[in-house]
Amino acid sequence: MMTPLCASWLRMAWLTAAVFFIAPHIAMAAPVTFEFTSIVVSVESSFLGVQPGDAVVGRYVFESTTAATPSTPPDPTVGRYHPVGTFEVTFGVLTLSLPLSFIEVLNRPDLDRYTVAALSGTGDGALQLQLVLATTQSLGVFENVDLPAVPPPLDQFENAQFILYVSQGPNNFIQQITASPIQTLLQILPVPDCDSDFEREPGRDHGRAHAERSEHDCHLRLPRLPH
Repeated sequence: MMTPLCASWLRMAWLTAAVFFIAPHIAMAAPVTFEFTSIVVSVESSFLGVQPGDAVVGRYVFESTTAATPSTPPDPTVGRYHPVGTFEVTFGVLTLSLPLSFIEVLNRPDLDRYTVAALSGTGDGALQLQLVLATTQSLGVFENVDLPAVPPPLDQFENAQFILYVSQGPNNFIQQITASPIQTLLQILPVPDCDSDFEREPGRDHGRAHAERSEHDCHLRLPRLPH
């Protein structure tokens, strides 16, 4: 005869096993960070000192489980996502940071395209940042229009550029800065306990550690696997 203690133990074991097998199938929201590099190739007019030849480093963060916004009429060749996140770009010593607007994936018979955009507003002087990867030659680079959780392979896109637009009226964004080609596009992973380990280094002045943290890169860059 099974004792109450034994029955309780069996119930606990069953629940533990159920959680173990079910948990891997539950999608957990997690911020994903991609970083790209490029070089400014053109500036339409003076813009805060940015010059052709300036190095460009961009980084955008988005929620990996963001659902697609349904298109009207329905279009299975496009996936548009409006994740919460940020898009930051640095030209030399100038850094701009805008709220992420959308990420779009096109998977069409004559065009595959990946677009990331951020927008500061809609009035005069508003800024729009865009990273665009497009190809009409390597069709099939996207198997579907799901939100990519890893960086798309740069070698599959003959058009890869970053553009900064400035608004000069309602729905009138003028191309101001172009950087091309996109040289690298990597996923950035934080290193667990990196900051705390950094501050605990023997002989380190803990009061200075916070000031130095901005120079201490606590991220791991993952290269995109070949397509």
